[in-house]
Amino acid sequence: MQKYNFKILYDQNKDIKNWLTAARELEFSGKKWRDGLFGYYLEEFDRISKMDETKAHDELQKFIPKHFSKGIKTAKTKLTDQLSKSFLDACTYLENTTGKELAFTNIEIFLTTFPRAPYSTEDGSMYFCIFWNNITSVFLHEMLHIQVYKYWRSQPNTAISTLNDEEYTTLNESLTFLVDGAGPKIAEQPDRGYEKHSNIRTLLKAQWDKTHDFEKLLEYGTAIIKAYES
Repeated sequence: MQKYNFKILYDQNKDIKNWLTAARELEFSGKKWRDGLFGYYLEEFDRISKMDETKAHDELQKFIPKHFSKGIKTAKTKLTDQLSKSFLDACTYLENTTGKELAFTNIEIFLTTFPRAPYSTEDGSMYFCIFWNNITSVFLHEMLHIQVYKYWRSQPNTAISTLNDEEYTTLNESLTFLVDGAGPKIAEQPDRGYEKHSNIRTLLKAQWDKTHDFEKLLEYGTAIIKAYES
Protein backbone atom coordinates (compact mmCIF):
# COMPACT_ATOMS: atom_id res chain seq x y z
CA MET A 1 0.00 0.00 0.00
CA GLN A 2 1.12 3.52 -0.75
CA LYS A 3 2.08 5.76 2.14
CA TYR A 4 -0.86 8.07 2.79
CA ASN A 5 -1.06 11.12 5.03
CA PHE A 6 -3.73 13.59 6.00
CA LYS A 7 -3.74 17.06 7.49
CA ILE A 8 -6.70 18.88 9.02
CA LEU A 9 -6.62 22.61 8.32
CA TYR A 10 -8.75 25.69 8.67
CA ASP A 11 -8.87 28.45 6.05
CA GLN A 12 -11.47 31.15 6.70
CA ASN A 13 -11.70 32.13 3.03
CA LYS A 14 -12.50 28.53 2.07
CA ASP A 15 -15.04 28.36 4.86
CA ILE A 16 -16.70 31.54 3.63
CA LYS A 17 -16.75 30.18 0.08
CA ASN A 18 -18.56 27.10 1.34
CA TRP A 19 -21.25 29.24 2.98
CA LEU A 20 -21.61 31.39 -0.14
CA THR A 21 -21.87 28.39 -2.45
CA ALA A 22 -24.60 26.89 -0.30
CA ALA A 23 -26.47 30.20 -0.26
CA ARG A 24 -26.25 30.42 -4.03
CA GLU A 25 -27.04 26.81 -4.94
CA LEU A 26 -29.56 26.23 -2.09
CA GLU A 27 -29.73 22.43 -2.56
CA PHE A 28 -27.98 19.33 -3.86
CA SER A 29 -29.63 16.06 -4.92
CA GLY A 30 -32.86 17.08 -3.22
CA LYS A 31 -31.22 18.13 0.06
CA LYS A 32 -31.87 21.77 0.90
CA TRP A 33 -28.93 23.35 2.69
CA ARG A 34 -31.31 25.47 4.77
CA ASP A 35 -32.90 22.36 6.32
CA GLY A 36 -31.53 21.56 9.74
CA LEU A 37 -30.27 25.08 10.44
CA PHE A 38 -31.75 26.94 13.40
CA GLY A 39 -31.34 30.01 15.59
CA TYR A 40 -28.62 32.51 14.68
CA TYR A 41 -27.18 29.94 12.26
CA LEU A 42 -30.38 29.98 10.18
CA GLU A 43 -30.74 33.75 10.52
CA GLU A 44 -27.24 34.26 9.13
CA PHE A 45 -27.84 31.91 6.21
CA ASP A 46 -31.05 33.73 5.29
CA ARG A 47 -29.28 37.08 5.70
CA ILE A 48 -26.37 36.32 3.36
CA SER A 49 -28.71 34.64 0.85
CA LYS A 50 -30.21 38.08 0.19
CA MET A 51 -26.85 39.88 -0.14
CA ASP A 52 -24.53 40.25 -3.08
CA GLU A 53 -21.36 38.20 -2.80
CA THR A 54 -19.11 41.02 -1.60
CA LYS A 55 -21.44 42.07 1.21
CA ALA A 56 -22.06 38.45 2.18
CA HIS A 57 -18.32 37.79 2.30
CA ASP A 58 -17.77 40.79 4.57
CA GLU A 59 -20.65 39.73 6.80
CA LEU A 60 -19.22 36.21 7.23
CA GLN A 61 -15.75 37.57 8.00
CA LYS A 62 -17.28 39.01 11.17
CA PHE A 63 -19.84 36.31 11.90
CA ILE A 64 -17.59 33.22 11.78
CA PRO A 65 -14.88 34.35 14.24
CA LYS A 66 -17.51 35.72 16.61
CA HIS A 67 -19.39 32.44 16.91
CA PHE A 68 -17.00 29.64 15.98
CA SER A 69 -13.36 30.47 16.80
CA LYS A 70 -13.22 28.25 19.87
CA GLY A 71 -15.15 25.44 18.16
CA ILE A 72 -12.78 25.44 15.19
CA LYS A 73 -9.72 25.09 17.41
CA THR A 74 -11.30 22.32 19.48
CA ALA A 75 -12.50 20.45 16.41
CA LYS A 76 -9.08 20.51 14.77
CA THR A 77 -7.48 18.76 17.73
CA LYS A 78 -10.32 16.31 18.33
CA LEU A 79 -10.82 15.32 14.71
CA THR A 80 -7.11 14.88 14.03
CA ASP A 81 -6.95 12.43 16.90
CA GLN A 82 -10.14 10.67 15.79
CA LEU A 83 -9.10 10.20 12.16
CA SER A 84 -5.56 9.15 13.09
CA LYS A 85 -6.98 5.98 14.62
CA SER A 86 -8.80 4.82 11.48
CA PHE A 87 -7.19 6.61 8.52
CA LEU A 88 -4.87 3.88 7.27
CA ASP A 89 -7.57 1.22 7.65
CA ALA A 90 -9.93 3.45 5.67
CA CYS A 91 -7.31 3.89 2.93
CA THR A 92 -6.76 0.13 2.76
CA TYR A 93 -10.51 -0.45 2.50
CA LEU A 94 -10.80 1.99 -0.40
CA GLU A 95 -7.84 0.41 -2.20
CA ASN A 96 -9.31 -3.06 -1.80
CA THR A 97 -12.79 -1.95 -2.83
CA THR A 98 -11.83 -0.01 -5.97
CA GLY A 99 -8.79 -2.09 -6.87
CA LYS A 100 -6.73 1.10 -7.21
CA GLU A 101 -4.27 3.06 -5.12
CA LEU A 102 -5.78 6.26 -3.78
CA ALA A 103 -5.66 9.06 -6.34
CA PHE A 104 -3.78 11.30 -3.89
CA THR A 105 -1.29 10.44 -1.17
CA ASN A 106 -1.37 13.67 0.87
CA ILE A 107 -4.93 14.62 1.69
CA GLU A 108 -5.97 17.98 3.08
CA ILE A 109 -9.22 18.18 5.01
CA PHE A 110 -10.49 21.72 5.49
CA LEU A 111 -12.75 22.42 8.44
CA THR A 112 -15.89 24.38 7.72
CA THR A 113 -18.57 25.89 9.91
CA PHE A 114 -21.30 25.13 7.37
CA PRO A 115 -22.80 21.61 7.12
CA ARG A 116 -21.74 20.95 3.54
CA ALA A 117 -18.75 18.83 2.49
CA PRO A 118 -17.48 19.53 -1.03
CA TYR A 119 -14.36 17.88 -2.41
CA SER A 120 -11.82 18.58 -5.15
CA THR A 121 -10.87 16.10 -7.88
CA GLU A 122 -7.95 18.39 -8.76
CA ASP A 123 -6.00 18.07 -5.52
CA GLY A 124 -7.93 15.50 -3.45
CA SER A 125 -8.89 17.96 -0.72
CA MET A 126 -12.24 17.85 1.03
CA TYR A 127 -14.24 19.68 3.68
CA PHE A 128 -15.61 18.55 7.01
CA CYS A 129 -18.06 20.42 9.25
CA ILE A 130 -16.84 21.08 12.79
CA PHE A 131 -20.21 20.01 14.22
CA TRP A 132 -20.11 16.48 12.78
CA ASN A 133 -18.54 13.49 14.52
CA ASN A 134 -18.19 11.05 11.60
CA ILE A 135 -14.97 12.20 9.97
CA THR A 136 -13.85 8.74 8.79
CA SER A 137 -17.24 8.03 7.22
CA VAL A 138 -17.10 11.36 5.39
CA PHE A 139 -13.50 10.74 4.30
CA LEU A 140 -14.54 7.37 2.84
CA HIS A 141 -17.53 8.96 1.10
CA GLU A 142 -15.62 11.82 -0.50
CA MET A 143 -12.51 9.80 -1.33
CA LEU A 144 -14.67 7.22 -3.09
CA HIS A 145 -16.04 10.05 -5.27
CA ILE A 146 -12.49 11.13 -6.06
CA GLN A 147 -11.47 7.56 -6.95
CA VAL A 148 -14.40 7.17 -9.32
CA TYR A 149 -13.59 10.44 -11.06
CA LYS A 150 -9.83 9.91 -11.29
CA TYR A 151 -9.80 6.35 -12.59
CA TRP A 152 -13.07 6.10 -14.51
CA ARG A 153 -15.14 9.24 -15.09
CA SER A 154 -12.23 11.29 -16.42
CA GLN A 155 -11.00 8.48 -18.68
CA PRO A 156 -12.30 8.12 -22.25
CA ASN A 157 -13.86 4.85 -23.35
CA THR A 158 -15.16 3.94 -19.90
CA ALA A 159 -18.84 3.22 -19.41
CA ILE A 160 -19.26 5.91 -16.79
CA SER A 161 -17.72 8.56 -19.08
CA THR A 162 -20.80 8.27 -21.31
CA LEU A 163 -23.15 9.56 -18.60
CA ASN A 164 -24.25 13.18 -18.58
CA ASP A 165 -23.57 15.25 -15.47
CA GLU A 166 -26.94 14.55 -13.83
CA GLU A 167 -26.66 10.81 -14.47
CA TYR A 168 -23.10 10.77 -13.20
CA THR A 169 -24.10 12.54 -9.98
CA THR A 170 -26.85 9.97 -9.41
CA LEU A 171 -24.47 7.04 -9.86
CA ASN A 172 -21.65 8.68 -7.92
CA GLU A 173 -23.83 9.39 -4.89
CA SER A 174 -25.50 5.98 -5.07
CA LEU A 175 -22.15 4.17 -4.96
CA THR A 176 -21.47 5.41 -1.44
CA PHE A 177 -23.41 2.47 -0.02
CA LEU A 178 -19.93 0.93 -0.17
CA VAL A 179 -18.87 3.06 2.81
CA ASP A 180 -20.90 0.72 5.03
CA GLY A 181 -18.70 -2.19 3.99
CA ALA A 182 -15.84 -0.68 5.97
CA GLY A 183 -17.68 -1.71 9.12
CA PRO A 184 -18.38 0.21 12.34
CA LYS A 185 -14.79 -0.07 13.57
CA ILE A 186 -13.76 2.25 10.72
CA ALA A 187 -16.89 4.14 9.59
CA GLU A 188 -18.54 5.83 12.56
CA GLN A 189 -21.97 6.11 10.91
CA PRO A 190 -23.86 4.34 8.10
CA ASP A 191 -23.90 6.15 4.77
CA ARG A 192 -27.58 6.59 3.98
CA GLY A 193 -27.02 8.72 0.89
CA TYR A 194 -29.78 10.85 -0.58
CA GLU A 195 -33.39 9.68 -0.43
CA LYS A 196 -33.93 10.13 -4.17
CA HIS A 197 -31.21 7.54 -4.88
CA SER A 198 -32.46 4.83 -2.50
CA ASN A 199 -33.78 2.47 -5.19
CA ILE A 200 -30.59 2.62 -7.22
CA ARG A 201 -28.45 2.10 -4.11
CA THR A 202 -30.43 -1.08 -3.39
CA LEU A 203 -29.83 -2.40 -6.93
CA LEU A 204 -26.13 -1.56 -6.78
CA LYS A 205 -25.69 -3.26 -3.42
CA ALA A 206 -27.32 -6.43 -4.74
CA GLN A 207 -24.92 -6.43 -7.69
CA TRP A 208 -21.91 -5.81 -5.43
CA ASP A 209 -22.91 -8.66 -3.12
CA LYS A 210 -22.85 -11.00 -6.13
CA THR A 211 -19.52 -10.02 -7.67
CA HIS A 212 -17.44 -7.73 -5.43
CA ASP A 213 -16.01 -6.42 -8.71
CA PHE A 214 -15.84 -2.61 -8.84
CA GLU A 215 -15.38 -2.39 -12.62
CA LYS A 216 -18.47 -4.54 -13.18
CA LEU A 217 -20.36 -2.50 -10.59
CA LEU A 218 -19.66 0.70 -12.53
CA GLU A 219 -20.72 -0.91 -15.81
CA TYR A 220 -23.90 -2.24 -14.22
CA GLY A 221 -24.58 1.10 -12.55
CA THR A 222 -24.15 2.97 -15.81
CA ALA A 223 -26.62 0.66 -17.53
CA ILE A 224 -29.32 0.99 -14.89
CA ILE A 225 -28.85 4.75 -14.63
CA LYS A 226 -29.39 5.10 -18.37
CA ALA A 227 -32.49 2.93 -18.14
CA TYR A 228 -33.69 4.76 -15.02
CA GLU A 229 -33.20 8.24 -16.50
CA SER A 230 -34.67 7.42 -19.93
